[in-house]
Amino acid sequence: MTAEPGQQAAAALARALDAAPGPAGEPREIEIAGEPGTGRTRTLSRLAEHARLHGLTVRWNPVRMPPEAGGAVVCLDDGAGRPTALEPGSWGGHGGLLVVARTVLPEHPVADGAERIDLAPLDRAAFDEMLGSRTLAERGALLYRLTGGVPGWARALAPLPDAELRALARDGLFPGPAPAGAREPSGLTPAEREVARAAAVLGDVFHPAQAAAVAGRDLDSVLPVLDALAERGVVRAVSAAVPFLRFRHPLLRAVLYARTPPGARIAAHARAARVLRAAGAAAVDRAPHLARSAAPGDLPAVRTLAEAADRVLDTQPARAAEWLRAARRILPAEAEAAALRRRVLNALWQAAERTGDHRQRRDLLPELDHLGGPADAVTSIALHARLATDLGRHRQAHDLLRTALRTADGAEAADLRRQLAVLAAVRGRLPTVRTLLAEDTGPDAAAVFALAGAIAGDDTVYRAQAAPAIAGLAGLAPADLAPRQHTVVRLGWAANLAERYPAAADLFARGVQAARETGWTGLLPRLLFGHGYALLALGRTAEALRALEDAEAAAADQDRADLARLARTVRTSALAWRDGPAPAVAGAPAADGVARLWWPVMDPGATLAGPAQPGDSAAGRRAAALCARAAEANDADASLLLSEAAAGFADRGMALWESHTRLLLSRRLAALDRLTEATAEAGRAKSLAVTAGSHWLRRLAVDRQRAIGARLPRQSAAAPRAALSVRESEIVRMVRAGRSNQDIAAALFVSVKTVEAHLTRIFRKTGARSRTALAAAPPLAAGSG
Repeated sequence: MTAEPGQQAAAALARALDAAPGPAGEPREIEIAGEPGTGRTRTLSRLAEHARLHGLTVRWNPVRMPPEAGGAVVCLDDGAGRPTALEPGSWGGHGGLLVVARTVLPEHPVADGAERIDLAPLDRAAFDEMLGSRTLAERGALLYRLTGGVPGWARALAPLPDAELRALARDGLFPGPAPAGAREPSGLTPAEREVARAAAVLGDVFHPAQAAAVAGRDLDSVLPVLDALAERGVVRAVSAAVPFLRFRHPLLRAVLYARTPPGARIAAHARAARVLRAAGAAAVDRAPHLARSAAPGDLPAVRTLAEAADRVLDTQPARAAEWLRAARRILPAEAEAAALRRRVLNALWQAAERTGDHRQRRDLLPELDHLGGPADAVTSIALHARLATDLGRHRQAHDLLRTALRTADGAEAADLRRQLAVLAAVRGRLPTVRTLLAEDTGPDAAAVFALAGAIAGDDTVYRAQAAPAIAGLAGLAPADLAPRQHTVVRLGWAANLAERYPAAADLFARGVQAARETGWTGLLPRLLFGHGYALLALGRTAEALRALEDAEAAAADQDRADLARLARTVRTSALAWRDGPAPAVAGAPAADGVARLWWPVMDPGATLAGPAQPGDSAAGRRAAALCARAAEANDADASLLLSEAAAGFADRGMALWESHTRLLLSRRLAALDRLTEATAEAGRAKSLAVTAGSHWLRRLAVDRQRAIGARLPRQSAAAPRAALSVRESEIVRMVRAGRSNQDIAAALFVSVKTVEAHLTRIFRKTGARSRTALAAAPPLAAGSG
């Protein structure tokens, strides 16, 4: 295992102190190489601490080195904005100078005779460990993507809320002030700061000539400044083949931009827009600068922003929304701009719908109603209905759609009927869905039918309709799947309700990937929630917890308190499956009316598993009903019911419910003195619990195994007892010494589960029923096992 940097520094210092002086009294050198933020200064400070412990004087960043009678260590930090080399001749006649330690960039050539400590960004596992277990999975992934695993940047971004981190990832800029821990490189000259900030306005990658123009300087004077910035680790060449530079880290650009005074920033963006227009740049390249500099009434700027938004609406809807909001702000109020205003507002509605910005959609509706006029009344009502549906206000949406359908015809009427069919499907009203979609046979309509069939408990309809709908999504790339996310949600929930949990997990996982890759995040809370539900039903508890945590955060970002509450409820249930039942949280679903939806993911203590309906073909629901019947039956009948129920849960891959049911079965079998079968069922329950990550069920299974073992017939005193193995004898000695299972596992370098398995065999061999009895029992001879 590689030593941590501070330990490496201490070891390097010790070797330098033990080594003979270099030629002509030259000191030994230690180089700490890495990207800024990887801990170079911290490692150098640790080296300085160790130097003081050796009784040495430490000098930080001196230009010349005065004599030190007791010896000295010079620490040169390139992050301090000072030279990382002493003036020539500083060593001459200085017998006390021992070591020079400096921080350098990775590409800096290693000095002759120097020892180098290389610091690299953290890999994902080490980065997650640094963040700690309380950091949500989505936030950890976002921080890693933004920082590249550089610890210094992670610490700087720690105060930012998730919404600001996502904006930073999308735009490359802080949406507000830069956090206090994110500082500009120190020691920049006024010219270096001015040019660096001008380049930051242009973007992460920039051309020197454009940076010069934005800074208001000539290129010949800017090139040496850029060389100095490269030497300081602020910028670097993209490659030797092209005349472009880029910032050494994208966050460095974001910091420089945020530290630029607002007036200077607006002026720089205006210059950048002019420079890019003169160079013939596309609207997409000019739009970021116009959005931050154009004055109200600038119609050419509005047209450019609208054109740029149209180009990225399908691939970067959040960016399109930003540019369209700027265009709306700039638009003049004159009547001649009405057509352009309608174009901007309609596009902004689409962008807000795709990103889940429901506040923006509500804000736009009155103005869209006004601009549309009577001729667009149906379209306007349809927009109101879509928003109501997305907010879960199904009754309001239904009434609006019925009103609009009275006067609609053609394609408009077909679209309204599809929306009404979705509202009927979520109530399981198959006849209504058939009537509304009588002429619609596409895969999206099949998904609506599949959802209606699953909710109605008609597995025949589900299977007939889900297959073509899923086939219609197969093989689609994320960019093609993103516009079909409503279909993904409907099919995923249909699969969940039909107990096809692997299919549901796959559909939702693809939907989440598409949403994150394309920025179509409007349905992300529902996709994550459906994914977490399917994973928990399958007993993939750790993955389910991550998905449900992310679902709750995504719902909160969209002001969907209802979805956040549902995600929190199911996450609480996942924790109960993992760690043991806990008191129900506020907002948990009540048993009446929702038992059929919630029982697969609720812990058994929630008692939400309602009886199966006559003719219900879902194996899981039948199994749950059998468990309910078994609770009231005698041991013999309950054993038969629970055995059948366990098989039903196994058929659906419901590992947690199967494990719990097999534990109940083991208890009933033991009550019938069928101890061999009871032991087997407890073992199966334990194996399932371990696979599913349920510590609670595993503990119950171990307790059940021990209880059964204690009831097995004891050997008579005259009968020979099986000898203990060498390892078993070791464990017995440790038990008698009062050591816990955890202590024994640590001492023997095995897992706690292995110790528990040994103890089960030891109890069987010795006839002891407890640790106390085992400690008091006479020792058995050790065998060779």
